[in-house]
Amino acid sequence: MRKTLIRVLLLLFLVASLLTSCYNPFFDSILGRRRGRNREGAGEGMQSLAAVGVITDIAAVRDSPVTFTWIDPEGDFEYIEIWYGYSADDKTGTSLTPIWASKGTQTCTIPDPLPGEELYFHFITVDANGRRSAVVNYLVLPQVPVQVTNLTGKVNGGDSVTLSWTNPPATTFDHIEIAINPNPGGTNPRKVKKGEGEQSYTWAGLSSGTEYTFTVKTFDKDGNITVTEVTVTLEEDETPPLPVTNLAAVDGGFGSVELNWKNPADLDLQYVEITCEPSSGKARTVNAAPSADGTYTWHGLAGGLTYTFTLKAVDHSGNRSAEASASGTPLDLTPPAAVTNLTATLDGEIGAVLTWTNPADADLQYVEIDCEPFTLKQQTVNAAPSAAQTYSWPASLTDGTVIPLPSTPVIPPAIWARPRLSASIVLTPRAAK
Repeated sequence: MRKTLIRVLLLLFLVASLLTSCYNPFFDSILGRRRGRNREGAGEGMQSLAAVGVITDIAAVRDSPVTFTWIDPEGDFEYIEIWYGYSADDKTGTSLTPIWASKGTQTCTIPDPLPGEELYFHFITVDANGRRSAVVNYLVLPQVPVQVTNLTGKVNGGDSVTLSWTNPPATTFDHIEIAINPNPGGTNPRKVKKGEGEQSYTWAGLSSGTEYTFTVKTFDKDGNITVTEVTVTLEEDETPPLPVTNLAAVDGGFGSVELNWKNPADLDLQYVEITCEPSSGKARTVNAAPSADGTYTWHGLAGGLTYTFTLKAVDHSGNRSAEASASGTPLDLTPPAAVTNLTATLDGEIGAVLTWTNPADADLQYVEIDCEPFTLKQQTVNAAPSAAQTYSWPASLTDGTVIPLPSTPVIPPAIWARPRLSASIVLTPRAAK
């Protein structure tokens, strides 16, 4: 009876050893040696007794999921069993079931359970007999948040700074925020979302002689943030912008002149200042963008009078460029008033003497005199505003004829199609005796 009991116990031990060998390298090695002895005795050779190899050259990329690559061991095996945990000794950790990769796959992508934690991954090679290799541990560090690189700040004139940097790869990058201290006003921080590679952003409206610190926060797609800073000092700006170019003045319609020009390329350009001579109101300012075309129409000018317009480019520090000037003459469509106090008296042998007072128009140039019935061609008399005038019509009248003598003031330039006002008087010469 005792022998039977011993035999049963030995049989149970052998069965337990066989089952445990699939999971425990210790029993597996015992069974392996036992199998080896049995196979040696049977002449099966030593090759089948070789230990199960382990994978090599493990590499991992942690970008939300974790992607592994490796090189399979030599020799025969069935699959790679993968577990993960928080330490090299923890073969189960947070993974309740392992992940299997068939022979020849040599890669595996696993969802990242805790992106901010260190994780140990454990790789075990399993052969067709259920034998398991030694455990290969591989530590995967937390994903490093993305961050811009090569951050620099360049001063443009005296009122703006251009930040330049290189964005991280678009696979993880989401956006950046730029904050400034001290804040000159406006939105702060400013959200900037750009593509891969070299980028830039210009912050304008700054004050010369001030030190500014720019803080750049980089956000990845998981909300992780990194911070990079650069400090820039804006020296006092005493450099004026270049003058405007291609300046031209053309008629802009009744009482107006239109100005056109090209702005200089200075990045700190703020506006263009325009003055007019003879003076026609205070200086005008036109907001200006670097290198852009500029235009302005000056209204309320006297028609027919030539004006000189002077333009200066002004930057944010108040520096003014050299002058650029152009002259223009607005079209005059307003006639002068008629002459007044017109009189006519006979003179000599059928001649006439005309007297009148000129109108007060500042742009008056001369007075035209016609005679009907026609005796001589039209006569012109230079005229000053508001002056008393006298003119002797040559002896060409016919005795006893009623003659109206119109007198018409004309303003420069003398374009006949323009409206003119006239005054007239009727003169009847004495009949011949």
